[in-house]
Amino acid sequence: MKKKKILIVEDEKIVAIDIRNTLLQFGYDVTQIVSNEKDAINSVSEQKPDLILMDILLEGEKTGIDAARKIKDNFDIPLIFLTAHINDETLDKAKEVEPYGYLMKPFEERELHAIMEMTFHKIKTEKALRKSEEKHRTLIETMEEGLIIVDEKENFTFANPAACKIFGYQEKKLISMNIRDFVTQEEFQKILDNTVLRKKGISSKYELNIFTKQDEKRVITVAATPLIVDGKFTGTFGIISDITEKQKTEKTLRELKQAVETMTIGVTVTEIDGKIIFTNRADAKMHGYEPEELLGKDVRVFAPVRIRKPMSLSQVKKWKGLIRESSNIRKDGSTFPVRLMSDIVKDGKGDPVAIITTCEDITERKQAEEALRESEERFRSTFFHAAAGMILIHPDGTIRQVNESFCFMTGYKENELLNRNINSLIHHDDVRKNKKKIKTMLTGKLNYFHIEERLIHKKGDIIWVNVSISSVNDDFGKSLYLIAQILDISEMRKVEEEIKELNRQLEARVNKELNKRIEQQQLLIQKSKLESLGKLAAGIAHEINQPLAGISMAMDNILFKLSMDKCSKDYLEKKVNSVFNDIDRIRHIIEHVRTFSRDQKSVLLEKIDINETIKNALSMVQTQYKNHNIKVILEFKDDLEFAIGNKFKLEQVILNLLNNAKDAVEDREEAGNEINFKKQITIKTYSNPHNICIEIEDNGTGIPKENLDNIFDPFFTTKDPEKGTGLGLSIIYGIIQEMKGEISVSSEKNKFTKFIIKLPNLTKRKNNDN
Repeated sequence: MKKKKILIVEDEKIVAIDIRNTLLQFGYDVTQIVSNEKDAINSVSEQKPDLILMDILLEGEKTGIDAARKIKDNFDIPLIFLTAHINDETLDKAKEVEPYGYLMKPFEERELHAIMEMTFHKIKTEKALRKSEEKHRTLIETMEEGLIIVDEKENFTFANPAACKIFGYQEKKLISMNIRDFVTQEEFQKILDNTVLRKKGISSKYELNIFTKQDEKRVITVAATPLIVDGKFTGTFGIISDITEKQKTEKTLRELKQAVETMTIGVTVTEIDGKIIFTNRADAKMHGYEPEELLGKDVRVFAPVRIRKPMSLSQVKKWKGLIRESSNIRKDGSTFPVRLMSDIVKDGKGDPVAIITTCEDITERKQAEEALRESEERFRSTFFHAAAGMILIHPDGTIRQVNESFCFMTGYKENELLNRNINSLIHHDDVRKNKKKIKTMLTGKLNYFHIEERLIHKKGDIIWVNVSISSVNDDFGKSLYLIAQILDISEMRKVEEEIKELNRQLEARVNKELNKRIEQQQLLIQKSKLESLGKLAAGIAHEINQPLAGISMAMDNILFKLSMDKCSKDYLEKKVNSVFNDIDRIRHIIEHVRTFSRDQKSVLLEKIDINETIKNALSMVQTQYKNHNIKVILEFKDDLEFAIGNKFKLEQVILNLLNNAKDAVEDREEAGNEINFKKQITIKTYSNPHNICIEIEDNGTGIPKENLDNIFDPFFTTKDPEKGTGLGLSIIYGIIQEMKGEISVSSEKNKFTKFIIKLPNLTKRKNNDN
């Protein structure tokens, strides 16, 4: 056992030697005897004794208390004061350096031995206590969990560094605060509810949402234990853990698992020996299984027998990831191509613990690659054996590939064309427009274009060609090369010029014939007018006869009155005015017939009053219709807008349609199949946002359904030859077309026929023109 080293600081040499002998007798080791403060400090620095016996009175100005103070500040070595006498003032100063004891001189050997043994025991006990305290302090200060103590009112009384870190405050500040400072009222109520349990001596554990000094929301778990002193609740001892990141991690893991579960690509995790510990639904479905069927199976169940190979741990450790294409087998035994990516999952020591493998079914890709290969072969065959010239051109214009047809077309050999700029083969007048088109194509604004241009044959001859150029781009839309298909159209151009000349000659002949046709059409229209007047002659005669009869009667009355000498001035004036009115009516009818019958060679479109035009047409036939017991019903819209048209040609249309209607109602009457049949023609006018409309409807024989599509065709008629030629409705159709209008018909046999005419609305037309 190692001897304890003792330093004796004593100014009386005889006393010091006596103490040394006693200590040696008790088995201690005396390192040195010194008599003043300076030597004492030097000896402690050099010898590092276990205990110092220090006399209070020493040689020199400094006392043992002064020496003890410096030793305590610099070395922290225990000491016992030796003194012959001590007063209260000296005792107070001695206490400041915290000696382990006092020994009054003179003292006996056993007193010295006893106080020293007690001192070493006390030193041992204090060291053990300090070690224990240090251990617990270190444990508390290095805990990952926070440790807090709050009193019965939830005020902080203690917090370890981990707790301070969670709340964001230093301990000194934190223990001046209340837990309420960090939580909402709802969360604080949760704390109070748990405090009720602790007051009953019950521990609890719960989660709590807090806000740190930086106003950051955190989630902590609290394991709370009641502090009971003398049977009374004095507060709570709590261990807290910040689980915010854990919750985020768990959420991320859940989302990651969900993502893996819903991935369309297969994912399987195995132990190092190949046993499956996880597989997502995509991987299981890909192989014809349910995920639960695969757990615990060897992953080589996916591999055909011929390629199943075991793998040792040493091989796995050398892996740095593995990417490969292979074939996998389904549950039903069928195989399919796959792309596999495997990697190692390692623990904290870097040792492999699992293998994760993704599996992608590449059947469609393989099929696409095969299709691409076949397509490339077809393209190559088409390119080189095409009858048309084919060339591949780099975006800078350099020729990279040509076929035999292009070589034959231009007179060059293949090696003479390769790496040559295409512009050197193009006629200089066509190069610019070709460059402009290709520049537009290279910007991505044009995928392909066609152009006719001239190439220069090796012999210098001009070759007219039709060129179709398209761009082959990469995945980013950048042009890789241009492919051009070239057809020699020199002969075709020659034929086209001949055809153009023939077309010019033909056009001149057609125009000549067209003018003749137009003249004939005008003659037909004029003929139709005269025919209409011929049909209306009786009606016009009735219209003229009526005012003539009135004139005749008025003259007879005047003569009779004169013979009786009873013709007053008023009577004579009245009768003369009546005669003039009838004369004006006759003049109006004759003037209207003359204007109507005039040849209208050109269509003058002007604003027309539809209602007035219809009344003018009726003025020539209404008496005739009345005499034939045909009731004409007029349903005119008041304040009807003006239309655009030619009023005389529109009158011709109205009269022709009225003549047809008259024939239809009289034919139905002549059939005699109906009792009390009343002949009736209704004329309506109205408008819509774009047109002024006229409807002429009769209750005659109607038009058979099968004839409705043909009634406007020239020379189509169902009448007897003596009643019509079939040109009337055709001419009507042409007139309405000239006036930019439309005409349509609907009919039902032995019920009705209705013609609807639509002419442009003058107001709407002006707005559109503006």
